[in-house]
Amino acid sequence: MTTTTLDRPPRSWDRRELDLLQVRIKDYTDRNAAVFFELDELPARTAAPPLLLDHDSVSAKQMDTLGMYEQNFFIRLKVARRSTAGHARGYVDLAENVLRMLQFHRGDRVVYRDRPMPLSVGTQKRAPKADLCFMTSGTVEVPLLLVQKEVGKGNGPRDKATAHFVGQALAAFRYANDQRRAAFEELASATFVGISMMKTAPVFHKIRVTRQLLDAVQDPGAAVETATTVERFTPNSTSASPPRGLEDKAECRRYLFRCFEACRLLVKRVAPPAPDCSDDEDFGMHDL
Repeated sequence: MTTTTLDRPPRSWDRRELDLLQVRIKDYTDRNAAVFFELDELPARTAAPPLLLDHDSVSAKQMDTLGMYEQNFFIRLKVARRSTAGHARGYVDLAENVLRMLQFHRGDRVVYRDRPMPLSVGTQKRAPKADLCFMTSGTVEVPLLLVQKEVGKGNGPRDKATAHFVGQALAAFRYANDQRRAAFEELASATFVGISMMKTAPVFHKIRVTRQLLDAVQDPGAAVETATTVERFTPNSTSASPPRGLEDKAECRRYLFRCFEACRLLVKRVAPPAPDCSDDEDFGMHDL
């Protein structure tokens, strides 16, 4: 058994710090996409026919026949295609629009931009913000889905995004347990789902966080005795070229919408349950 310790709190959430925390990345390809989403096969549900139109040839007349989210899809897609590394917010806007089309925001859910969910280590805050965060609403909020942009080329930015998700998931886990403590229902572990956007191409993550991993981060010097595996799926990915995104032709776009729908089902399956705090005082993010 290998035991490692951090000599300081994580600062940059990069691959080196993941190695020190014994966090390993397991990559999935299209061949085992259903396995990643914990399904027998990807859902049949896909994009509505209008969303499969060639985005370069959608006429104003056709746009007038589309619903609000469908119109926004083509608008966001156009903005995302023109976005640069310094102005990459368009990638997250596109992801949010797709998630809203798939009803991610319905029911007891609320969507936050740049949601602060700090991870306290002494007097310092060490968890990066999520560009987009879907949470349950009401007296008790439970983080469900994290979304952020990736900037750059190759595996470097992808690994950086994965490392950031680990920091966000740890903060979300601590936040969830802070709320559950009042109901004496603290979790020993929890799984969080994240989507990073490489321009218009989604990369899906599953991060299982344990109490031991959180302790190792919050208390530098504490031993990390068990490895943590972060599962990552990049659709349409090959070693020879970047993954194809939502700006590609109909068949690619249809497949990516199936992946987003599979992600919706995954979130529903693995999201941490809300504690029963009906008899306790209200508390929220400000209590962190």
